[in-house]
Parts: sequence; C-alpha cells; structure tokens
Amino acid sequence: MGVMSAYSTSPFACELQGSKPGCLLKKPSEPGNNRQCYFLNSNGQIICELKYAKYLPRKDRWIVYRTFFLHQDEQIIEYAFDSELDGSREADLMSIAITRLTEGQVTARYSLYTRGEYVETLYSSSDRGTLSIAQTIWAQSQTHREYEVVGDKNSPIIFERIDGEHVQIYPV
Repeated sequence: MGVMSAYSTSPFACELQGSKPGCLLKKPSEPGNNRQCYFLNSNGQIICELKYAKYLPRKDRWIVYRTFFLHQDEQIIEYAFDSELDGSREADLMSIAITRLTEGQVTARYSLYTRGEYVETLYSSSDRGTLSIAQTIWAQSQTHREYEVVGDKNSPIIFERIDGEHVQIYPV
C-alpha cells in the first residue's frame, strides 16, 4: 500500500486502489519524489496539480506531471498530461475527465483516456449514510464493479460486492 495525491475529484479513488491519500501540507516545502504542488484560483479551488516524479541531477531538472482542473457550475473538467521536464510545455494529453456535482456532492465521473479506455463511475448515498459506487470500465472488454463505503471520509471502510458478498478491500 502506498500514498497517493492529496487531491482527487473522484471520491475514494486512492482507497479503491488500496492506497492512502496524501495530505496537504500547511507550510511550503521543497520539490521531492512523489510530492505534489497545488495552485489555487481566487475562490480557493485547486486549478492545477504539479506532480514531481523524479529528479535528474545531470539536467538539474525534475520530471513532472501536470493536471488542470476547470471548475464550472456543477462540474469539474480535468485535463491530465503525460510526463515532461519541469519548465517544458511539450507534454501529451493522457486523459480528460468530467466530474458531475449535485449540491456540491460528486454524483458521477466520466473519464476518457488516450489509450482508448473509458471509465464511468456513479456515486449514490443512502439514508443510512453509506455511499455506493458503481464503476464500469470499457477497455479490451467491459468490467463492472460495485463498492460500498461505510464510515466517514477520514476513516472509510470499503467493501467490493462480489457475487452477492461484501469483501472488505480497504483498509486491508
């Protein structure tokens, strides 16, 4: 289990992959392997994530990934770019995602990857406080998964529904 980015427009994306989400630092820090730098707009919304992947001492530069977030009414459009040397503007687009919101809560996420994969993730809350996540992935074949999240955002317990049974996948 590793640690992933502190910010995602997709609820529980890190936990569904068996990882913990990172945390936002309150003080400035230096670039480092697997660290992110976030840029905010005047409303305090994250509009760019800069991921530091690897430092190249001979070039005195970092390999970075950039993701841009366009906040609109009831949706966030996300553009994720492939690696590049920091300061360069030559990266290829890797994916585009649209996250739909209803009253500030994520209800759906649609992701299209340049390698030909499409992912649709739907979120619904129950009266008893659980969150259901239904995810369909179209790649070489179609895969459908269903999850149930119990507990609060800070300490979720996530189950995958497999053949009518609930199998705990996070934490493990």
